[in-house]
Amino acid sequence: MIVFRTDREMQIMVPDEITNLIAAALEDTTAFGRLYDRYVQPVYRYVYSRPENPHEAEDITSQTFIAAYESLPRYREGGHFPAWLFRIARSKMIDHFRRSRREIRLEAAEHLVESEDTLSSVIQDQEANRTYGLGDCILYQHGHGE
Repeated sequence: MIVFRTDREMQIMVPDEITNLIAAALEDTTAFGRLYDRYVQPVYRYVYSRPENPHEAEDITSQTFIAAYESLPRYREGGHFPAWLFRIARSKMIDHFRRSRREIRLEAAEHLVESEDTLSSVIQDQEANRTYGLGDCILYQHGHGE
């Protein structure tokens, strides 16, 4: 579960503060926590607006910050940190939706299994009807042929 801080200090950050936090985060992992605290709520809201599932939004938000932390050494100061962070979030959402298209939810899989059983029984019924029909034809032909 993602916990949001309502601390006003975290809401207002000037570009110099962001630059200083990024430099500190490169040296000290705990400094990344202030960047996280500042941006977790906006990133979560952005992500939540797409899948509209709180659990998926939390997972994607977590993946976003993990990727941002791991990629922080490649971040260029000339860029805008929030834009960079939201591009990562967008990329993680795209990855999530690509994966979810290939996955089938358990309920859907159970329905497919039930459908396959229904389909199998329909096919078996049709084959049985044909067999009975053939038997009737044979009996009819043999009965008239005598």
